Amino acid sequence: MSNSLIKYSIVFIAAILVRLPQIINRPLWYDELQSVTFSSQTLPDLFESVNIFDVHPPFYYIQLKTWMLVSSQTDWIRLNSVFWFVLSAVFLIWITSTIFHEKAAFFSFLFLAASPFSIWISNVVRMYSLLIFLGLASYFLLHRLLTTEQRGIEKFLLYLVVVLYLYSHGAGFMILVSMVTYVAAESALNPQTRKKLISFGILLLLILASYIPWLIRAYDTSIQHALPSSIQSLSQTVYTLVFGFSFSQDWLQLLTLILFFLICSWLLLTYPNSRSMLLAYVLIPTTFCMVVSATFRSILLYRTLAYISPFIVITLAIAVEKLNTNFIQRQNQRQNYQFGFETLILSVFCFSTFFQFSDFSYPWNYDEATSFISERSTEDGYVYIPNQ
Repeated sequence: MSNSLIKYSIVFIAAILVRLPQIINRPLWYDELQSVTFSSQTLPDLFESVNIFDVHPPFYYIQLKTWMLVSSQTDWIRLNSVFWFVLSAVFLIWITSTIFHEKAAFFSFLFLAASPFSIWISNVVRMYSLLIFLGLASYFLLHRLLTTEQRGIEKFLLYLVVVLYLYSHGAGFMILVSMVTYVAAESALNPQTRKKLISFGILLLLILASYIPWLIRAYDTSIQHALPSSIQSLSQTVYTLVFGFSFSQDWLQLLTLILFFLICSWLLLTYPNSRSMLLAYVLIPTTFCMVVSATFRSILLYRTLAYISPFIVITLAIAVEKLNTNFIQRQNQRQNYQFGFETLILSVFCFSTFFQFSDFSYPWNYDEATSFISERSTEDGYVYIPNQ
């Protein structure tokens, strides 16, 4: 067995082990109960309920309904998000080793495995793990559309992946922002890709035609819990995507935003291969959220931007690889090199994950709620709830 395979296997096992304790014997909370309630219905009732009560399209609930055919136990339902994490992790390795290089692939996988935000969404019965997988798949297939002689089946897969993303989240149109930005950036940086613009334009029109039915319905809906357009909201969002839900102060969130912006700026200037990805899947989506939230309707939230979290991980991986190379080779310490900047990021992630586990709590007392309903319910099935 090669050393590379051993390293990947150890990280993979550790990633699964750190996620499983948060799955076992944990009750569902409000949004998760919505997911299970929608998914437990027949397909006609599911479509009707989602149309009336939810801001999100139905695809996530349909795939969860399929998953629940095996079992309706809470632990099994939570494993759905872990399943999409595993697929995302495998896809992440493939993408970064293909588009970038092997060392960036391992660091990306390592950081995704330890990411506090990734750990959290891997335990939540919501669509975010699915969105990450679909976002990664769309990026890879779009890259192939622009850089290779793509076969018809790959174009269809790109169309399918993007449409499934659009019909999985109320702000699914964000993936279109990333795709258009990526094509524009690649066309500006690499003239050879311009001959693919017609193919992309036709594909985009087909995608938009498929999305119009939901877009019309979504025009008058709003993303719940969205934040106002401000630097503080942006700092909070970026901090959550990087460090999860560990306790933080406003100054720490702002510092995270500044440092991450500096890393992105440095890579844009020094690493041409990362420019299109950084612009299309990190910087422009966050900017777009800010602009839309300020001018039309608030959509700024970590949930809206969850799909960019693996690209944040890739950004950190590329930065670490370049920093290690620059500092270690410059000091001629390559043979004595044991630990690099990846150790620092991994330590901070582990520290944040620890506090995320210890600080995060659910405000719902299920035992108390059950007793209340039992005491207040009448023979006719009504429950009296006083105004106070």
